[in-house]
Amino acid sequence: MSSANLTDEEKRLLNSSHRAAAPTRPERVSILGKSYTVGCSSEEVEALHASAKRVDQRMRQLRDSGKIVGTEQLAVIAALNIAHELIDHERRETALCQHYGNGITALQQRISEALEQLADDVSDDPTA
Repeated sequence: MSSANLTDEEKRLLNSSHRAAAPTRPERVSILGKSYTVGCSSEEVEALHASAKRVDQRMRQLRDSGKIVGTEQLAVIAALNIAHELIDHERRETALCQHYGNGITALQQRISEALEQLADDVSDDPTA
């Protein structure tokens, strides 16, 4: 896949995966009753199992709804739903960071103005 077709986030993830990684060991997870072995560092085992559990739950929900037939289609729709939630979460996080960043900038400006006024008041005071 050409890196020109990747988003900035995908490029970041790809670059971070090429760094010297912690040693991996095989870890087993189960999704829809099927066992998968995944290479995973000891630091990521808990997150791997949580991820597998989420995928399993999503695929079971989709399967039980009766609207989707076939494991491959279940996996694709579950992946799309989870990716959509991630993107939505990232957008909300970005908006919150921008909102709070703007608030902090405004607060810094008010503090600077107050300090300047205080400095002017002190310099104008002949008894200081």
